[in-house]
Amino acid sequence: MLRLLLLLLLVIVAGSQVRPQAPCATSFTGHPFGTCTVGDIALSGCPTGFDSIVWSTGYQGMWAQGLPVGDHSYQVYDNGSVVAADTLPVVQLAWSMQSVNMQPMGGGHTISGWVEVPRCNTSAFNAPCCIPDPALTYVRLVQDGTTEITTSPCVNCDLVSCSGTTFLFHNVPPGHSYQVRLYDLSCGSILTDTNTFFVPLATGIADDAFDADPATLITTAADELVLPLGEGPFDEVVFFDALGRRAELPRTAPGRYSVRGLSPGIHIVRVHRAGRFRTHRFMRW
Repeated sequence: MLRLLLLLLLVIVAGSQVRPQAPCATSFTGHPFGTCTVGDIALSGCPTGFDSIVWSTGYQGMWAQGLPVGDHSYQVYDNGSVVAADTLPVVQLAWSMQSVNMQPMGGGHTISGWVEVPRCNTSAFNAPCCIPDPALTYVRLVQDGTTEITTSPCVNCDLVSCSGTTFLFHNVPPGHSYQVRLYDLSCGSILTDTNTFFVPLATGIADDAFDADPATLITTAADELVLPLGEGPFDEVVFFDALGRRAELPRTAPGRYSVRGLSPGIHIVRVHRAGRFRTHRFMRW
């Protein structure tokens, strides 16, 4: 009889224990972006009749707020026991600028590319905690590292959507180097592309004060490019490869630069001295 009572008690205790259940569903995650530095996670579809939800940050409830970047776990309690648990990520979002390039078109040059914020207006469940206003988001060309310009026409330069926008600067003024810069005024973001492009002059020569014959300004010998130093050293020497991208060439001696790192083709060097400049093409064989 005693054994029967003990067995019945064990059955009752086992039946009263709370069994693990499936975790809650995630209805929304807001990720840090721009001036919004913390995220939030909203849960739904949690186990029926639960007592409380406790997050690893100490927050309690189905909508955890003020979450820094990283993984955040929660536990669902029912009658003092954990019946469900899960870990969810909060990630840092930022503007991304991709496929920026320069191409000759219509007698001039264009600079184009693609900008976006991952998960922005593309998902009902994940989004930046600040949504950029397209009317307050625009792109500009940074000319020679200082002056910001736009061109005419310029496609999608003054109305940029965070879900993804292709921009296209037409008729880019020649004889200058350029980078693309994005301004997001509503969420406080600024992004400058790391690529530098040089738009060559139609003749390949620009001369505003140098007296040297353009044909003898630059010479190439073997794997070296030689600059004349008759008037003293240059203030700056900038190289661009055949695609218009800025290139770094090692200096082997005053006025001499190694071109071994350049692929065969026509390249450009721009030299500055006392506020004057000259742009010249040279051949890498």
